[in-house]
Amino acid sequence: MDKKANRQRNIGKYFCVNELENQIIEKRMQEANLTNFGDFVRKSCLDKKIYTVDFSSLKEIMSTIAQANLEVNRIGNNLNQIAKHLNESEQNKTKELLNEYQNEIQSLDQKLRNMLKKITEG
Repeated sequence: MDKKANRQRNIGKYFCVNELENQIIEKRMQEANLTNFGDFVRKSCLDKKIYTVDFSSLKEIMSTIAQANLEVNRIGNNLNQIAKHLNESEQNKTKELLNEYQNEIQSLDQKLRNMLKKITEG
């Protein structure tokens, strides 16, 4: 009589590992207090949920933010050129307005950087 015919688990699953992977498996088996590899594999595979993450939308958001950041930098450069010109022509009221605009651009830039940081950190 065939031994496998009477087994509750009669489907074999086999795979190969390298030396480092084998050491990791052995260490985890010791940590789990398991000596039977089959029990360890079943417990590892059946008791844990596998999560998959779709990063495509996140990449699109990050690309949009990076583009916006580039535009903010360009605006800042333009403002600096205007400020230099106005400083040379000594128009005081315009300097104040320009400083306000520059502060708003810097604030927007910082908000974009914070948003990007939050997204990348999770």
